[in-house]
Amino acid sequence: MITAVFACSGALAALAGGLQALASGSGDPTAYHSVLIQAVTAALVGGVALSGGIGSVAGIVTGTLIVQTLSTGMTALSVPPYLTSVGLGGLLVVIVLVDVAQNRRSPWRPRVRDGALVVASPGRGR
Repeated sequence: MITAVFACSGALAALAGGLQALASGSGDPTAYHSVLIQAVTAALVGGVALSGGIGSVAGIVTGTLIVQTLSTGMTALSVPPYLTSVGLGGLLVVIVLVDVAQNRRSPWRPRVRDGALVVASPGRGR
């Protein structure tokens, strides 16, 4: 099952790359680099843990709406594009620090082993 999911992900990434190349007329690998920081920030704002195993579709949709609202608001306020990226990067740093602090205090951490979610105490069964 996991192999099929990775194969599907690779096929969709190839399709997206092909469509991007068709739309722009060239195969520039850095064409949409700003979308990466928005996607990662949206996922983390939506509640996805860096350690894995935590997250929901509703949370990611909410995170996407928040990040897009911030980006659109900054554009409406005539903030230069590079400062929009700096603002999203700052938000990303804050979210990562909060995630690390929460994982440090939590005695129970979810882990993914062999494709299954395993909840284990940090002192046992690593």
